[in-house]
Amino acid sequence: MSHKIYLVSLTFERENDTKEYEPFCQELKLVYQPKAKALANSALFLFTPVPLEVAYCRNKKMNSTVKEMMKEKRIDLIYIKRLRAAQFVDPETTIPVVLDTTDAMSRYYREATKSAPWYRKPLFLEEQFKYRLYEKRMSRAFKNWVVCSPVELEYLKRRTSADVKFFLVPNGVDTDFYTPTDFAPERHSILLSGLMDKFVNIEAAQYFIKDILPAILEKIPDVKLYIVGPNPPLSLRKLARHNIIITGGVEDLRGYISRSKVVVVPIKTGTGTRNKILQSWAMARPVVTTSKGLQGLKAIDNEHVFVADDPKLFADKIIMLLKDDTLQKELIQNSLKLVEEKYAMKTIVDELNTILQRVAS
Repeated sequence: MSHKIYLVSLTFERENDTKEYEPFCQELKLVYQPKAKALANSALFLFTPVPLEVAYCRNKKMNSTVKEMMKEKRIDLIYIKRLRAAQFVDPETTIPVVLDTTDAMSRYYREATKSAPWYRKPLFLEEQFKYRLYEKRMSRAFKNWVVCSPVELEYLKRRTSADVKFFLVPNGVDTDFYTPTDFAPERHSILLSGLMDKFVNIEAAQYFIKDILPAILEKIPDVKLYIVGPNPPLSLRKLARHNIIITGGVEDLRGYISRSKVVVVPIKTGTGTRNKILQSWAMARPVVTTSKGLQGLKAIDNEHVFVADDPKLFADKIIMLLKDDTLQKELIQNSLKLVEEKYAMKTIVDELNTILQRVAS
């Protein structure tokens, strides 16, 4: 079934490449928010019940643009992506609304607080309690929520209005874009990727370099680690060595997945599911992660993926994969099959489309 999509989005960049989205949109409007203004918003709302991330996105033009779009067009359903975007939709609207929260943000900050350095704990604790209030408030306004994992669903059910309907839609991967290649991986190469200005990814990279990598180097001295992702902080860039390559942002992550023998996701905190795991599986690369990293994915340890929460065991699993091609192939075959059956984007889109039609009707 075809839809007419009118997309309104906030952006923090003056120049935006929208070619990827234009073929799918009847109309696309971007509202620019200078980062200085966004930071000023957060500072202004520091001592209010509004989460700082929500305040960061506050923008009157965005509100008016959404309002005008709803007035001018025949809108059958409003789809809100992320909790912080809910502020742009009138809670009194009579148009059906689906709020795709993806993650439970209060839970995210609860988990992050546990391992955050002392100077971040007060801020994370504040966001945790602010988001608890905000999630409750938004649940009184919008009654159809989409989440990406059973853990998030159960958590939010206990903390939102009783009449909210929850729909579970797992994250998916575009298996036409992320596909196995004939490119031979570099010998003894490891990939760790993510948005490197996010606390959970900074923490994961530092944990891997300091607590896991030394044990691997003892057994495989020529191992090479690629840390790929935009905006790595100085604290992380200082850890770069001849065998630790920190690239910053790259145009196409697929090249680094292809060149890597093993992909690692040593997440210690955080919520939701890891797209980087799905992308690696789809490109036929074995993954070693933590139980936290595997959260929300229907995968079995030692069958689709290797899971280890102990740093020495994590290192041992990587060493096994780097040395045993047969073991690699078994893990790859199983994870490829899992992606095709449960996480291919075509399947996920069909599930979401069914939900949207149900709510709109």
